[in-house]
Amino acid sequence: MFSYFLKFKKISIILGSSLALGLIGFIWTIGALWNVSQSIVLHFNSYIGINHLGSLWQVVALGIFCLVILGINAVVAFALAERLSLWAEIIAWANIFFALLLFIAFQVIISVN
Repeated sequence: MFSYFLKFKKISIILGSSLALGLIGFIWTIGALWNVSQSIVLHFNSYIGINHLGSLWQVVALGIFCLVILGINAVVAFALAERLSLWAEIIAWANIFFALLLFIAFQVIISVN
């Protein structure tokens, strides 16, 4: 199993980085918002203001859902790695872009609250 990841080093590094970035952002957000007792601002619009309030458990559900998406993308990229390496690399880079957007979203939730 480990030799399979070594066979596709570039894709493994990219996907590992995206999963790490998503997990770090998720854990950081949970740690920062753990003691917040009031409602958490989940969405803010510059025209209207606060659009959506929620609880910590909604932030946890968002994080778990996004980590599952990152994991599914990683599985798809590894499944394509042997046959269509270009598509596997495109999916891996899209995965890290999604993880970066996820990290930014978590940091915005922290900064607004």
